Amino acid sequence: MKNQFKRSIIIGSLFVFMLTGCTSADAKKYENAKELMDGGSYTEAAEIFSSIKEYEDSEELYASCMYSQGQAYMDDNNYTGAKECFEEIPDYEDVSKLIDECDHMIAVKNDETAPTISGIAEGDVIELKFNEEFNLKKYLDGAIKIKDDVSENIDDYTIRTTAEIYDPDNGEVNTLQDGTYEFAVNAEDEAKNKSTVNFSIHIDATLYVSKDSEFPIVVYEDELGKYTINSVTHYSSFESAPNYIEGYYFEIEMENSADVDTVAYFGRVYLNDYRIPCYTDMSQPIAPGKKGVINSSLYDSDIDDKTKDFDKIECDFIIGDGKDNELFVRPVVIDRDVIENK
Repeated sequence: MKNQFKRSIIIGSLFVFMLTGCTSADAKKYENAKELMDGGSYTEAAEIFSSIKEYEDSEELYASCMYSQGQAYMDDNNYTGAKECFEEIPDYEDVSKLIDECDHMIAVKNDETAPTISGIAEGDVIELKFNEEFNLKKYLDGAIKIKDDVSENIDDYTIRTTAEIYDPDNGEVNTLQDGTYEFAVNAEDEAKNKSTVNFSIHIDATLYVSKDSEFPIVVYEDELGKYTINSVTHYSSFESAPNYIEGYYFEIEMENSADVDTVAYFGRVYLNDYRIPCYTDMSQPIAPGKKGVINSSLYDSDIDDKTKDFDKIECDFIIGDGKDNELFVRPVVIDRDVIENK
C-alpha cells in the first residue's frame, strides 16, 4: 500500500515538473516573439506565436503580426505577399476588404490594356458658328465615356491643344476666330496605360451677305467694340464716286472699346479666285472710346477680264491697330446682287 502511494507521488511530481518546464519554455518563446514584434520583425514573431498558440494571447498576437506584415507588404507594393499574409487570418478585422484590394492591385500590375474612350471618335470634327457659346469641358463631360477592364469607369481625362482659342482654366472656346483647330482627349488607367482620341473644332466664322441680309450688318461686337458694314456700293461715274474714283466702296462704322487706336478694313480680296487690291486710308484710326466711319475700296481699274464677271466678293474683315497688327479677322462673302449701283 505504501509503495503504491509512493508511485503516485512520483508520477504526480513528474507531471507537475513536465507542465512547469513546458510553461517556462513557452514563456521564453512568447517574450522573444514580443520583442521581435515590437522591433517590426513580424514574420519571425508570427512563426513563434504560431508554435505556442495555446499560450496566453499568442493566437491573437499571431494574427496581429500577420496583419502588420501584410500592411508592410502593401506599403512596398508587394500585393502578392500581402495577400498571402491576409489569407492566413481571413476573419481578422478588415482583412477581407484588404484581400480584395490586393487582388485589384495585382490585376493592375498585370494590366497591359489601355482604356477605351467612346462618345468621340478619332478624326471627329465639332462644328461651331461664329460667336457661338461653347464650353468644351462641359461638352466632353456629357459626351464621352472612359472604361477599363481593370479600373472600370474612369472619370479623369485631359484635353490637349495648342490652340489659343481654348481656355484650359474654364473650358471655354473663343468662337470669334475662323478656322480648324486640333485637340486631343487623353485618358490613363491605374496601370499607366494611355489612350488618346484626336479630334478638331471647326469654327465657321464666315459672314455671308446675301439678298436676305439687311444693312447695317454687325460683323463684330465684343471687347474691341462694335463694327458694322453700313453699305456696299458700286460707283460707275466720276461725278458720283467718292474721290472721283469708280469702283466698289465698303462703308464701315466703328465704335472702339479697345485700349488702343483701331482701324477696320477689308483685305485679301478675291474675285473669281483672283486676288485684287483693296484700298483703305489707314492713317485715320479711331481712338479708344471714340466712333467713326471708314471706307475700303475696290477700283474698277483693277478689275480685268478674268475678274469682271464675278458673282461674289470673298475677303477678310480685319480690325487692326493701324500698325500692321491684326487684332481680329473674320471671313466675309458678299453676293454681287446685294451691291447697290450708283
